[in-house]
Amino acid sequence: MPNPAKTLVWMVKSFRAVACFGAFIFIVLVGCSPSPAPVPSANTSTVGLSYPIVDNNRLLTDAELQTLADPANPVEPPAVRAWIQQNHRVLRSLVVDKDFSDLQFFKSVLGNKRLVQLGESGHGVREFNMAKTRLIKFLHQEMGYDVIAFESGLFECYDADQRAAEFATPLQMMGASIFGVWSTVEVEELFRYIQTTKSSARPLLLAGFDSQRSAAFRDFRRPAFFRSLMSSIDATAAQQAFAHDSAFSARYAVAGQTSGGYQQFSRDLQNELQRWLTGYEAIAEFCERNRVRLGQTANNPIIPLFAAQCARSAAEFVKQIAATNGGGMIRDKAMAQNIDFLLKTMYPDKKIMVWAHNYHIRHANTQTLILPGLTPGINVHGEYLVELGRRNDMYTIGLLMYRGSAAANNRQVYAINSVTAGSIESIAYQARKHYLFFDMTSQVRSDSTVWMFEQRVAKEWGVNQLLGVWRNQYDGILFIDAVNPPVYR
Repeated sequence: MPNPAKTLVWMVKSFRAVACFGAFIFIVLVGCSPSPAPVPSANTSTVGLSYPIVDNNRLLTDAELQTLADPANPVEPPAVRAWIQQNHRVLRSLVVDKDFSDLQFFKSVLGNKRLVQLGESGHGVREFNMAKTRLIKFLHQEMGYDVIAFESGLFECYDADQRAAEFATPLQMMGASIFGVWSTVEVEELFRYIQTTKSSARPLLLAGFDSQRSAAFRDFRRPAFFRSLMSSIDATAAQQAFAHDSAFSARYAVAGQTSGGYQQFSRDLQNELQRWLTGYEAIAEFCERNRVRLGQTANNPIIPLFAAQCARSAAEFVKQIAATNGGGMIRDKAMAQNIDFLLKTMYPDKKIMVWAHNYHIRHANTQTLILPGLTPGINVHGEYLVELGRRNDMYTIGLLMYRGSAAANNRQVYAINSVTAGSIESIAYQARKHYLFFDMTSQVRSDSTVWMFEQRVAKEWGVNQLLGVWRNQYDGILFIDAVNPPVYR
């Protein structure tokens, strides 16, 4: 049996390598975003650990939402403690979907924002999956958000959504679209809901915004999509597009079959880069140049523009793999461009929800510092969206956890570390509620809110400490006191 400690330490080393190796090896091995990986620690906050009951039929009472005291929690200033106790909003369930009375406050908090970003400080957290699934149902049913965009492949998620009726189970639809880190019972409920809405007047649409591939190799259908679309005008160009995308996909798959294969693939791409980029740009230009005729053939004028975006997104993935430095930023910039495309071109009249790691959605990640070395963060898709002029369009919610255990991307379980005095998690704990939310956008600086306006610690994955001014990164925080690993499928 693998040693969890060694596995998690390896993940951290992999992340450090990511910064100078295109974020590629890490992604292929663990299947999702190259956010800093968790490191186990014996110094964990488990004293007083408790979980509320999970009742699918009713909202929980104040007494049921009260947490047990943690004697290890640092003391916070009285003014800060009073503020969080008086200004948080309680979520009374993570599962009830017939009664959203406890979520009504989001209507005034979000207003008419077109884009709501739902983060997570770790991918492997059961309660995060449950909370976001319930919130997505509420936002869809009562606030008119009709698209859920995952940190997963741009093409795969669209393709799976188009074929939703063909999948016998939600799990099959998940396997054809999103990364395996979310192949869980909790997210399966969301996909069950997506499939159910397809027969309604307002279906919930699945989208992706990642330049990376997320579906299984055997299910990758993008080469055939290019050929099918383009063949009505130029069979030769269509076959060339199919061959180009198929060849890259085959090389990508073969690279994982031998030791050192991915490193060699990256070196090969550095020598072959222009050929691959030229081929994908040719696909994009063909689809744009012939968009009227292709749109008529597809009975949808947006499809050729979507195909062009897929081709250019694929080119960014090639650049990411080939990069010796900055591959993570290449990926995040491509993700921001894909989200902007969804907003501007694909779904110009719809409101969109984003599901991604906290790491990616932050508005100014370059202003954060990774402890203990005070290493500056890199530009991520949330920051790129701000640069694209989307700041006023979006509301970003970071999800944080206090204690319990979670799972790394490779599904190894680890313990959540204890908090430090003045940290965001320590302050949120003072409300003594299992699930809570607080908004930071409308606050003014005072003795009770100074912690929002100056650098404080918050945790990635529940273990790694980051220093930042958190109201500059997120608009609001959804905090969960005690967490568990997901139930994987």
